[in-house]
Amino acid sequence: MYVLLNPESGGGRAIDRWQTVEADVRRRIGPFRLEVAAGSVVIRSCVQRALDRGETDFVAAGGDGTVNAVISAIAEHLPAPALRKVRVGAIGLGSSNDFHKPRGPEGTLRGIPVRLDFGGTVPSDLCSIEYLDALNRFGHCEWLINASLGTTAEANCRFNRPDSLMLWLKAHLPSAAIFYAAARAILSFRKSALDLRIGPEELRVRARNLGIVKQPNFSGSLRYGSEPTGPGKMDVHLIGDVGLSRLCLIAGRLLRGRFEGPGTRSWTVSRVSVTSDRTFLIERDGEVIRTRAAGFRVLPGAIQLCT
Repeated sequence: MYVLLNPESGGGRAIDRWQTVEADVRRRIGPFRLEVAAGSVVIRSCVQRALDRGETDFVAAGGDGTVNAVISAIAEHLPAPALRKVRVGAIGLGSSNDFHKPRGPEGTLRGIPVRLDFGGTVPSDLCSIEYLDALNRFGHCEWLINASLGTTAEANCRFNRPDSLMLWLKAHLPSAAIFYAAARAILSFRKSALDLRIGPEELRVRARNLGIVKQPNFSGSLRYGSEPTGPGKMDVHLIGDVGLSRLCLIAGRLLRGRFEGPGTRSWTVSRVSVTSDRTFLIERDGEVIRTRAAGFRVLPGAIQLCT
């Protein structure tokens, strides 16, 4: 059993949170090897060394970005047949912890969300993005929970590159930090034209936000009205060229778990492609990339996740 702890999660409070549950985790899963690592490059190196040692059981202790980094490193290192034999759990030490939603009391240790039932893992879809980077080279990355373009991606970029106020809020008031990042993104975001292929449908839109999701929870308390998607599918939720007042109304409905009304559309598909004349941000599980063209697809049952 290998546990990777990201000390930068939760506004830098991850180690303090980990120390409150470490003994409980050890009782829950037994002996484990612990490494502390931050940054995608370092996390990738640590995970690959663990795989080279023959490790097949992993726990990502951090936020959604840590889960993404661990699983991306595993998927990059292993072919599909070996990937299906890997089991991954998580301890939610981050600010949003969407990977753990929804959850009940049995899904927490001392108030911290966990997914540590290695006896009850289930085959789960892994989603991939193929994209062109700033040098027009093809890149590739994975995601599990949700991806987005537009306001949500801009907010995540600001959240990941905090100013001094954001740093304090992330450490002490995570929900306020998410709201602050979202407010700044909403006020500064410039809508651009996107060419979309969503399943068989092609359209050109000016969009405020495009959510591509396996799980409907995102950005703390927000939730699309859909249920988690079935194998091989993902939900796509579009907020079109709406004004600020309409966007605020849609956001208010998302706080109540509803996505509806003028300016919104939804699809359930297995593939999505997005291109634009200008570069745009893509957020996936809290991490951000910049591109001008990207394709999203689902890899059904690609990895075993703890319940």
